[in-house]
Amino acid sequence: MLTSLRRAWRGFSEGRARARAELKLQVELEKTARKAARKKAAEDFAASVDASQTSNTSSGLLTVVVLGAICFGCWLWFWPKAWYEVKYSVSADHVSIDPKPHDCEFMKSPIGNKYCHYEKVVTLVPENSANPTDVYVTWQKVEDQ
Repeated sequence: MLTSLRRAWRGFSEGRARARAELKLQVELEKTARKAARKKAAEDFAASVDASQTSNTSSGLLTVVVLGAICFGCWLWFWPKAWYEVKYSVSADHVSIDPKPHDCEFMKSPIGNKYCHYEKVVTLVPENSANPTDVYVTWQKVEDQ
């Protein structure tokens, strides 16, 4: 009976040793697979960075152009006096802008379409001069049909 117990124990020990060896082999294979996956991911990332460098440059340039256009539009909208200063090379003291009348607006009493609008009229002094001394901006009422 003692020999049969020894054989059983030996078989059990050998089975455990085989299982440990298989487990070790499986862990090594998983480590190798993870390393390969990390290497592949790094290569893919490097390739995508190289490919996106050209698109980043063009999209960056496009962003600068669009932001510049927006800033220029804001400058025209909020500071029209500055626009006329630059356009006609006169100082701010020589630019006069009348406020736009509001009596043709839809929401003005009586509410509804008034069938009119105002157009901007820019007058230069002296008239038709390449170098005007004064700029006057007025509004002219135009009846719509």
